[in-house]
Amino acid sequence: MAMEINSGSVVARATAALRQQHWLSLALLALHGALILDLANPLAQALMLSHFGFFLLWQPLWRGEQKLIPGQVLLIIGAAVLLIAASSWWLMALWIAVLFSLIGGNVPGIKNLGQRIVSLLAAVYLLSILLTWVVPHLFPDQQFPQALVAVVRYGLAIPAAAIFFVRTGKQQAASPYSVDLFYSLLLFLMVVVLVLGAFVIREVSHGNYVIALAQALIVIAVGYLVSSPALPVDSRDSQRIPESHGSSDISCAATITNLSGSRSRSASAARLCIQRSKGMPMLRK
Repeated sequence: MAMEINSGSVVARATAALRQQHWLSLALLALHGALILDLANPLAQALMLSHFGFFLLWQPLWRGEQKLIPGQVLLIIGAAVLLIAASSWWLMALWIAVLFSLIGGNVPGIKNLGQRIVSLLAAVYLLSILLTWVVPHLFPDQQFPQALVAVVRYGLAIPAAAIFFVRTGKQQAASPYSVDLFYSLLLFLMVVVLVLGAFVIREVSHGNYVIALAQALIVIAVGYLVSSPALPVDSRDSQRIPESHGSSDISCAATITNLSGSRSRSASAARLCIQRSKGMPMLRK
């Protein structure tokens, strides 16, 4: 009985010592193992279940002290069952896009260098595994060279494992993540457009996947340049002029009011105010 209590306390202390970056690293490593294996493999399904559990321990949406409503519980259970039972590469691509958007959505609020490195490594891994392994599996006739399989199997696991050893600091590691929902949605839509664009170009042209991916990137870049304004206007410059005019008008009105007793002095003050409002050099006698 005492041995069980001691083992339970050891596990509790080890679990408490793990930080959010550790849960993220374990989640990515479990996802990597499931993607390398066949999705219909029972071992891959077990790894996907563990991946989803690690994701729930890391996720930045709900904190541990918050109570979940029944709708959120049903959503979590449904997502877990769908990820494990579906065994679909399309669903894997969608899930990786969601993970990429969640990780990228908390980058604007991160000030710690270690946390930025963790987010960068996770984003690099997710985008690499998505474009080099998951999306090519969407094509039935896609061939995978042995060199590519070796790079994906062993090389892409390095960023996911490196997250576990990044030093982030005790204070920053204990603080909760903040996710910009608008930025996360923007990243999600960009990844979806990239994947669907490469898929459509590849299916229509029946060419190389790498060329189709490059063409999709070029189309997205051109669309971004066309939709962005050609000459951005600095808001500070546009607000500086009205404020200066407004303050000069108020000072001019106050000066003319104070000098209303003398016509000559009020007339000269009025001329100075007109010159100042027009930007003309003021001449003093």
